[in-house]
Amino acid sequence: MPLVYRAVSDIEYQQIVRTGTFEIVPAGCEGKRFADTIEGARRFGKLLYGEGAFWIVEAETPKFAASLHCWTNLDGCGSARFLHFDDLKDVQPRLCESESGT
Repeated sequence: MPLVYRAVSDIEYQQIVRTGTFEIVPAGCEGKRFADTIEGARRFGKLLYGEGAFWIVEAETPKFAASLHCWTNLDGCGSARFLHFDDLKDVQPRLCESESGT
């Protein structure tokens, strides 16, 4: 199972702490995008939330899944993948690092 990384807002981070799962958050979509490297997740975080305003979580995701879609360089941040929530049911996110200063 590939280890991937995701930059998340404070709202999504608090939801992960509460539930231990990936879920739809306000203004969210039907799945999640993940960077294949922690450096890529940091670039996504800075792009989406600004310097120091995000958390990075890591997770082991399925190598093969019906909803899996991969990019070699998504938004100039590096290789990334998307998985629908149906394929994330058994995936457990873990805090990797804080970029929020807390």
